Amino acid sequence: MLGKRLKQLRNSAGLTQKELANKMNISSSAVSMYEADRRDPDTETLVKFSKVFNVTTDYLLGETSNKPLTQEHLTTINDAVNTHLGEDISIMFKDINNWDEEKIKKLKTFIELIDEGKI
Repeated sequence: MLGKRLKQLRNSAGLTQKELANKMNISSSAVSMYEADRRDPDTETLVKFSKVFNVTTDYLLGETSNKPLTQEHLTTINDAVNTHLGEDISIMFKDINNWDEEKIKKLKTFIELIDEGKI
């Protein structure tokens, strides 16, 4: 699962294996081996990958399928909140970048329920 996720994230970021290797300060052959699931990164490298791609280590390892919200998603949510609910309510979301995965998941579920007309 790790290899598949790394390759998917790298491609989504528009990076070559060499470019990712340079960002990570590792060899491109190491990136290739991680993506092919022929080698497992140590904990430090796994954490670096999570920071480079702004995902959790659990996501990288396949423990969760929930990718964290991107800055673009957060901006869209903030804009929608400001437009439809007023700026006062946006104060509630001022620290959204520091929310843990569980809070974000609940917010996403809430928004989906609104979209489906269930709330």
